[in-house]
Amino acid sequence: MFLSFYKTYMINYHKKKFRGYENYDDGDFDQSVIFEFDQKEDVVKIRFIGDNITLGIGIGKVVKNGFLTYTYQYISKNLNLNCGICMCRLNLTENGLYKLDEEWETFFPLKQKGNSSIIEILK
Repeated sequence: MFLSFYKTYMINYHKKKFRGYENYDDGDFDQSVIFEFDQKEDVVKIRFIGDNITLGIGIGKVVKNGFLTYTYQYISKNLNLNCGICMCRLNLTENGLYKLDEEWETFFPLKQKGNSSIIEILK
C-alpha cells in the first residue's frame, strides 16, 4: 500500500471526471477510459467507459487521509465480465490537476495486481 509520508489532499469527487493517464498495460484500460464520479458524504460512485470497456461501475468510500478505496466491475467490448478492488491516493499535478495514483487488484476472470493513474478532466 501507499506510504504514509506522502502529502495527501481531500476533495469532493461529486461531478468530477478523470481519464486514463499512465502505467496502463495492453489490457482494457487506456487513455480512452473516462471516469465520472458522484459523491454523497464519504460514499463515492464511479461510472467508466472507454474504447475497450462497454460499461464499468465502481462503488467505494473516501477513507483516512484522503485515500479513496472502491470495488469495481466492468464489461469489456468483447463482453467479458471483470471485477476487482482499487486503492487510490490523490495528488495535485504541477499544472493544478488532480491525479489519482491507483493500486489495483483484479479477482475475476484473472487474478492480477498493478499500478496506474488517472488524471482530472477540466470542464
